[in-house]
Amino acid sequence: MKAKRFTRLSVAVSLSMLTILALFPCLLDASYLSGFSPGFNIRNIVKHTDLIVRGTVADKQFVYREDAACQYTTDVTVNVTNRIKGVPNFGLIKVKFMVYGGEGVHPVTGQNLIVKSSDSPNFEIGEEILLFLSKSKRADQNIPHGGYYVFYGELGKMKVEDN
Repeated sequence: MKAKRFTRLSVAVSLSMLTILALFPCLLDASYLSGFSPGFNIRNIVKHTDLIVRGTVADKQFVYREDAACQYTTDVTVNVTNRIKGVPNFGLIKVKFMVYGGEGVHPVTGQNLIVKSSDSPNFEIGEEILLFLSKSKRADQNIPHGGYYVFYGELGKMKVEDN
């Protein structure tokens, strides 16, 4: 009886790990993670992030920041349904942060622009996500909304499906 329980547990754990690797094949590529020395695992992500929330993307706005190093950004607002770690910058119900790149109209030329940063995640209004955010510790970066940014690019945003 005990052997069957152990076998079922082992199979369940193995299947879970295979599912994670199938969904996130980049986890197998160590060079993709070279900028983050502790390595990718959930314990390190939780340890190194300031804010972890589950919520729904409520708004995103393309912003041209004339005085910033990265002029084309998108401000994203998420309605928080569950706070797992930290306190969002707009109380307990919303968090707002910036990602590099985006899609919008240049304020001077009127041209439609699509600017994509290689590691910035995309956000769609209405999508439900699990979000890992950190605060910038460098004042010279001048990141708005309390300095929040998505932790380690695309790995810091996970889409929630089937609850």
